[in-house]
Amino acid sequence: MLNYIIPLFCYVSGVLAHDFHISVCEIEYDEQSEALEITHRLFLDDLEETLKSWSGNQSVDVLNPTDEKELQNLIGKYLLEKFAVKVNSKETQLVFLGSEPDGDVMYCYIELAGVKKMKSIHVRNQILMDKFDDQMNMLHIYRSGKTTSTRFSKRNTTFMIDFE
Repeated sequence: MLNYIIPLFCYVSGVLAHDFHISVCEIEYDEQSEALEITHRLFLDDLEETLKSWSGNQSVDVLNPTDEKELQNLIGKYLLEKFAVKVNSKETQLVFLGSEPDGDVMYCYIELAGVKKMKSIHVRNQILMDKFDDQMNMLHIYRSGKTTSTRFSKRNTTFMIDFE
């Protein structure tokens, strides 16, 4: 357990220099709005390097973009290609809402509306793995006051849980 807590603490607090590749994704099921609210936290430099490589555009600058709308479009396309969710064994259409930097982290927001009941969820997370072989992506799913967590790696990019 400490293998996850210490790097995660350092990631969130920014205590250590960035010499490992990790991201955190949180999925919260909001029963009132019948939606999945998804937040990704990605290191800015990792995201920028990956977007440059993925898009072939070496002028990508996530902190000082020449065109903010173009940057948001690029981030959205990348995330929606590398991250997918099935709810109750059904394909879904995620919507990228936008992103915002905070310190050395980019917060990226995705939503899935129309989830009347979440019996199961299947997540595919390959974010940043095309650039970094040691990339680890943490996932926390919040549903009915309970938390389920897992870790993705290049060898393990999918996770499924049945809540019933």
